[in-house]
Amino acid sequence: MLGPARRRADLAPVALACLLLASAPAVSSRHHSARGAIVDFAEYTHAGAHTRALDAAAFILTHRPPSRVCSYLDTFNRHFIAHNPADVYVFVLGGAAAHAAYVECAGARPGWHIVDLQAHADDLGWVTPPQAGNASEWTVPKWSRDYRRMGHWRLTTQFALAASLGYSTLLQVDDDSYFPAPVTEDVFGSFAGRGLKMAGRVTSADDPETTVGLPELTRYFVVTEDVTPTLLYEHCSPPSLEGLHSPGRGPGAGWDRTTLFGNFVVYDVAFMTEHPLVQRYLRTVLQTGAHFRFRWNEQATLAMVWQLFVGRDEWALFGFAYEHHGGMDGGVG
Repeated sequence: MLGPARRRADLAPVALACLLLASAPAVSSRHHSARGAIVDFAEYTHAGAHTRALDAAAFILTHRPPSRVCSYLDTFNRHFIAHNPADVYVFVLGGAAAHAAYVECAGARPGWHIVDLQAHADDLGWVTPPQAGNASEWTVPKWSRDYRRMGHWRLTTQFALAASLGYSTLLQVDDDSYFPAPVTEDVFGSFAGRGLKMAGRVTSADDPETTVGLPELTRYFVVTEDVTPTLLYEHCSPPSLEGLHSPGRGPGAGWDRTTLFGNFVVYDVAFMTEHPLVQRYLRTVLQTGAHFRFRWNEQATLAMVWQLFVGRDEWALFGFAYEHHGGMDGGVG
């Protein structure tokens, strides 16, 4: 299990004005970056809260009513967090009433923080990027604006926020991820001890309609940045740059769209925020707005990061009992 956090002193500052975790009695907890910037945390104060700061954090986004989610959070706490300690942040959409209800059902647990994301959307990056264009231009209309915002938020804010708070490991987990039995596997200890950069519970092939253009943009990046991918060509047919294309848009079957299923993924925060080519690739994607417009979201985009830059021994799939109970919207619809 993990011990007290070793707060990093070399983190780049994050442009977040103020992260407000709750509306009533609050204290300010500050993390200073190497350049002197401060990320200010006004957080809900309750017995035992934040008395223990760990190397790992779990981020959960939810728009669902607490009546549908609190039982999942309780099982997550008992079956996962009890055996794999991490600070847990629940980012709540749905307004003040929903936020208050989540504080009531989960906020009293040590190390749990309930964030009113709806009230502080601009400060916390819950936005539609201007590069996305008008909604009339978005493909695959069954995927809502908030679902696309989830992908944008996960590509931008979540890693910067985890880094600014000093976490070395981030678990991205859905509000309807279900753990039917205690997870006694040392997830975070194994992740750090093996030097992993990414890990998940299962792989999944994304829909062809939600990855159109991503292989072609990635091909542009590989060529212009002279990148030798670590794993990518194993997922292309033919297994070369020639096979890095969307289905039906080149020879062979193209990219097979294999992803780490986004409802449970563990990331090395420094790898995501400090690796220069990872940052350059993410900027390339984000500047086009195509992750939003074409609904690549974080799942397909970060699959490319995995297959471009993560070595064969730097990723893994865990084997504990796990179920994802989401429907089409996967947690934010």
